Amino acid sequence: MNFHNKRKKANKLSWSNTRITLLEYCEKKYFLNYYTFALKNLDYNLWKTTQITKKLKSLEMRMGEKTHFLISDYLKLLQSWEWTPENIQKIKEDYKRAASRAIAAGFDGIEISSAQRLLLQTFFSTFSNERHDEYGVDTLENRSRFILEVFEDVYEVIKKEAPKDFIFGYRATPEETRGEEVGYTVEEFNQLTDWLLERVPLSYMAIASWGQNIYLNTVRAEGPHHGRLINEVVYEHLNGRIPLIASGGINTVEKCEAAILHADMIGLSSPFVAEPDFVEKLKSNHIDDINLDVGIEDIERLAIPKAAFKDIVLMMDYGRSLPQHTRDEFRKLEENY
Repeated sequence: MNFHNKRKKANKLSWSNTRITLLEYCEKKYFLNYYTFALKNLDYNLWKTTQITKKLKSLEMRMGEKTHFLISDYLKLLQSWEWTPENIQKIKEDYKRAASRAIAAGFDGIEISSAQRLLLQTFFSTFSNERHDEYGVDTLENRSRFILEVFEDVYEVIKKEAPKDFIFGYRATPEETRGEEVGYTVEEFNQLTDWLLERVPLSYMAIASWGQNIYLNTVRAEGPHHGRLINEVVYEHLNGRIPLIASGGINTVEKCEAAILHADMIGLSSPFVAEPDFVEKLKSNHIDDINLDVGIEDIERLAIPKAAFKDIVLMMDYGRSLPQHTRDEFRKLEENY
């Protein structure tokens, strides 16, 4: 909308020069300032979101807020996407272009995920795959095809464009369950892993899933491994072919020691927010100095920006790698806009 039309639109909505100026600067903020007061009684959460957005102090921050809407719109587009073979090929090309950009940007490696209900996993899962073609649910080979093709295509890019020591990782959920229902078994996952390793020299595998203490998850499906630790089953099957990373809720020395029994490496993320020196204190045997209980007085020392945890604390709540008190302190930062 050009300047003239904005002013014309503003004149229809308001007699205030202040309103006109605001509309010219940011149409979204104009709307939030003057036309969302009624939301409070209709939809409190939506109203709260509008209040946060109104307080964004700069155009850059508003652009960050807009990114959330862009991602949301993209997800809606994917839901309406018609998964024809031609469009599947387009998605594979997207993976290749993303890998090429990462290499050009100087990254040490990339990781492709088929974990936690992401796109690749939906093809492998009998819960979500409703196709009956070469990518369909009828055989394990067909359910695996899209994953295998994506990894093969990306590896071709790596061979052509990346240095020889470029890292190519794989993140996955070895068993998919919903209550007692099973979308795929750990045995099926191990077969997929074998096919993948026949085609691509992966650098490592990282196990990921939803919930707490993922490294302690046990096999739910009936079969030869029922009740065993999933990490143990996968680690045995890999048999040293590639390193395995255990992760999920690991935030103490004791948990590290338990997880490494069936893995080559340990993955942590949330604990480093509260305790950046976690590994150094572990290495130097200053275990008692590890402190994940953060108070508001620690925020400045940890150099945590205000509003850094918008939409993130809820994810931390799933894994509970940080104490409740620490998460509650971070939650306050969500509102400091």
